Amino acid sequence: MLSDIRFAELRRLVENAGWVLVRLRGSHYVFRRPGGMIYVVPVHHGKVRYVYYREAKKLIEEEGG
Repeated sequence: MLSDIRFAELRRLVENAGWVLVRLRGSHYVFRRPGGMIYVVPVHHGKVRYVYYREAKKLIEEEGG
């Protein structure tokens, strides 16, 4: 099982791909890309489960970014 990663790494990945942080609600960061797709990431103690990082990479690859 892969360990958690720092939220800063995930945020850098999605923002470099053109996603924008549009809302923070509790521990959930909400990103939106041009075109309207939303991606929600729960963050606890500055860490994110690796599965969210992997999912973000997959979304970025699918959109060609």
